[in-house]
Amino acid sequence: MDDFLGKPIKEAELFLKIQEHLGVGYLYAADKTRPAAATAPSPAPAVKPEWVAKLPAEMIGWMRHAVQNGDMEQLKGLIRQVAKHDEPLAKALRSLADQYDYDALCRLLSQENPQ
Repeated sequence: MDDFLGKPIKEAELFLKIQEHLGVGYLYAADKTRPAAATAPSPAPAVKPEWVAKLPAEMIGWMRHAVQNGDMEQLKGLIRQVAKHDEPLAKALRSLADQYDYDALCRLLSQENPQ
């Protein structure tokens, strides 16, 4: 299993997951009856755990704690600090946070990743 969608499944979420896992793109006709949510946001840039591992271990721990506690404000503040070390990494982490992809953030910040 790579992902999960809870019931009731929303069309926009389903298409986003398909796009995320298969890398497909969608072209929508100018259809005024289609809800705006059906246009899925672009997927977050890929982040490799070794990029995160270059950050100070203390910062990784604080970010992991913020994600586990759902503290978006603290997480965003920490990501601003990451930008001082690595702007592209901060942008990718910000994208994951903005999409509420806490599963991906947890995997990246897990203690099993080399630090």
